Amino acid sequence: DVDLSHIVTSNPRVLLYSLPENIMPKVELLDDVSEGHADIILLNYPLWLDYSVDGVSDMVGFFKAEVGLGNSEVAKVLLKRPAIVSNGLEKMRSVVTLLADELGLEADGLKRVVLQNPSVFSMAIVTLRDKFGYLEGRFGNGVALRIVSGCSSVLNLSRNNLEEKLEVLSEYFRDDE
Repeated sequence: DVDLSHIVTSNPRVLLYSLPENIMPKVELLDDVSEGHADIILLNYPLWLDYSVDGVSDMVGFFKAEVGLGNSEVAKVLLKRPAIVSNGLEKMRSVVTLLADELGLEADGLKRVVLQNPSVFSMAIVTLRDKFGYLEGRFGNGVALRIVSGCSSVLNLSRNNLEEKLEVLSEYFRDDE
């Protein structure tokens, strides 16, 4: 009852929804795509029940077709960042387009970024472009891509924080020749 209390107090509109037409189809879809972890996702993000079945299905289809994730990988993304459903599909497509087409991240790197850091879909395109551009200017495109695909959480740092850390580190690795 504690879990139910949390869901209902966090999203009281749930009580207004029709069970057969709204709640059950959403819970069943969520349980299916999350490989039986709908309860965990709903506890972490009760607003999931506000999104349409079609919208969630489209998002799952996007992850599979455009990012190349399998069922278990989609489940991992949803468990790691349940609020990902609040990002519009077009926004998510624009992030994938930026990472893959504009910046040159290959399919495996793209999957790694999404699995490690699904919050990348919540970041502004201009911010992502700026942070990657800084890394690229400092190290070149290949190294910047390896940094981002190896530890995409670097993208969560502010530009100033990133610059400061690299500046301090560069003091220790200067070539004195």
